[in-house]
This record gives sequence, structure tokens and C-alpha cells, in this order.
Amino acid sequence: MDNRPQIRYINIAKGFAIFAVVLWHLRFEIGNDFFPIANLFGAMWHVPVFFMLSGFFIREEKLLQPKSFIRNKMKRLYIMLLYYYFPATLMHNCLLDWGWYDTTIDYHGKFVTYWNCSELLKRIAECMAFAGREPIMGAMWFVYVLLLAFIGYSLVSTVVHRIVKEEKKYEIYKALLLLFLVIVSCVFSEKFSLTIPRVNNTFTAIWLIYCGYIIRNVVKVDFNNGYVAIAAFLLLYHTAMIGGGISLNRNYYHDAFFLTGVSFSALYIVCYLSRKIEFTWGGIFLEKCGKESFHIMALHLVGFKFGIIIINLLGANIFLADQMPKLGSNYLYVVILFTFGITFPLVFMYLFRKVKTFVIVKCQRCV
Repeated sequence: MDNRPQIRYINIAKGFAIFAVVLWHLRFEIGNDFFPIANLFGAMWHVPVFFMLSGFFIREEKLLQPKSFIRNKMKRLYIMLLYYYFPATLMHNCLLDWGWYDTTIDYHGKFVTYWNCSELLKRIAECMAFAGREPIMGAMWFVYVLLLAFIGYSLVSTVVHRIVKEEKKYEIYKALLLLFLVIVSCVFSEKFSLTIPRVNNTFTAIWLIYCGYIIRNVVKVDFNNGYVAIAAFLLLYHTAMIGGGISLNRNYYHDAFFLTGVSFSALYIVCYLSRKIEFTWGGIFLEKCGKESFHIMALHLVGFKFGIIIINLLGANIFLADQMPKLGSNYLYVVILFTFGITFPLVFMYLFRKVKTFVIVKCQRCV
């Protein structure tokens, strides 16, 4: 297949997934037991699809060179993560003063307080050690887990490759080991209620990344069969209605088979639709959002805050400190805040790059 359209539809698929992330970080009433709109349109599959898409471009020869592979991922993900997490951590007390946080709210098992200097240094160390939990950066758990999953995947692959020399057996043993790890991760979470943040779900993420690698590089699925897309939708609808949801932040899902089937079904539908619209205006915009999905992931909660401030000035009464705004059945507010969640990061990055280019040009002229 031509490489450029192939990359285009993958970026569009990322655009669909990041749209779903932003939408379902708004809490509003919609759907029922027989038409579970939230699960169907992203709540149960946006993160698994992201992980699978992350495996599309992995190359085995690079994976088996862990030093360079991990170094590259650290440069591309870890440094960018700190660019956001470090300023957000430094601004913690300011965000409390602004009303963006509230000391009475449970932010996913954590209550915020004002920090002194020693507490601030401790939190900075935590964010550098993959343990940051700043509420305004809540969605960035995904990047921590993605990076840890890449590191774990490379190390597991390297160890298995050194033990098993025959290529066919290497692939089989690696697949079985990764399947075993995701099963153990699920069992500890579901049966023993033992979920260590950014540990259990890292093994889940490794499995999904591996599945994405197999789907694109081994099986070479083209995502262009309408009948398969219909079957995938029927399976997705059935599992959304009967099986419940998936929340990888809490490592919550029924079992590894359920997780894999739902994730692949959603991936096929999203990629099929992406191929159909890749040369349309909507496809072009979604492609742009897919390319900027890292920044949208980092900044959409900030976009919500600005949207809430403006809506409240116009007479609304949305609690600013909520991490995920409660909107009830007011779908106008849903549309407005969703728009802020998408456009604020895009505008921010556009202006940031303009200023950065201007500063660089000025500095070069001065030199």
C-alpha cells in the first residue's frame, strides 16, 4: 500500500480516539441499557485503541536493541511529558487559589492540599519517577503507562530472543509470555482487588501494543472490508450492552479475551471509517487532531477550565474544580466544553510554535 495514505488513516484513527477521550471526560447523561452510547462511542475503547495503534509502527529489529529503543522512547515521550507535568506541578498552589482544585474533592483517591517547599520537591520527584498524580494532568497517566509498556515490551522481547534462538518459536514463546502477563495482571485486579497504579495496566498495555504490532505487521490487516466492519460493530454493540466497560486507568475489564475482542472490534471500525474519510475535510481535521493527540491529551482538561469560566460568566453554574465536569443533560454545555477541550490545545500549540520560531529567528539574527 502507498505509505502516505496508510499513515493518513492511522492519524485519523488517532483523531477519532482522542475525540472520544475528550468527550468522555465530560460527565453527562445519555443512552440506556439497550443502546449504551457512551461505551459504543468511545468510553470503553478509546484507550485500548490508542495502545493498539501505538504498536503499528514498531519494528522488530529496533525492539531487540533495548538501549537505543528505550533511549528513543524516553526522548520522544518522557521529555515531552515533563514539559507539561513539571509546570503543572509547580503551579499546584496557584491552581488551588484560582479555584481549579478544591480540597474537598476526591480526585481518584487523592485529596489536594497546599504544599510547602519540601512537599513540592517530593511531588516533582514523583512526577519524574513515573508517579505524578497532578489532577490537571490526570489524562497523562496514559503516557506514563505507554512509555513503561514500550520499555517492558522491548526488555521482554530481548530476553525471550536471547533464550529462544529459532525465530518461529521465539514469536510463539513471546506471545504466550505476554498473554500470561496480561492474564496475571487482570486476575490480580479483578479477583484480588490488587491494582498497583502503572504496574498492572502496564502489562495490559504491553499486550495491546503487541496485538497492534501483529495486526498491522504480521497479519497485515487492511481495514477495508465492509462486511468485517459490520461484524465488528455487532460484536462491539453486544459487548457494550452485555459485558460492561473497560477502564485501563484502573485496569478494569472482564478478562483478557473480552479486552482483546473489544479492542480489535473497535480498532477495525475506527480504521475502516478513517480510510473512508481520509480525503475529506473531516478526515483532514481528524488527521490534524491525531497528529496533535499528545498535546490534546495533555491540555484538554485545561481547555475545559477556560470553557467553564466563560460559560459561568454567561450564567451557568458548573463547578470549576471538578476534574471531569458534571453536565447532566445539558448537551449545549457538552458541545461547548468539548469544543474547548479540542481547540484550546490546537490553538496553544499553534501559538507556541509561532513564538518559538520567532525567538529562534531573532536569536540567529543576533548571533
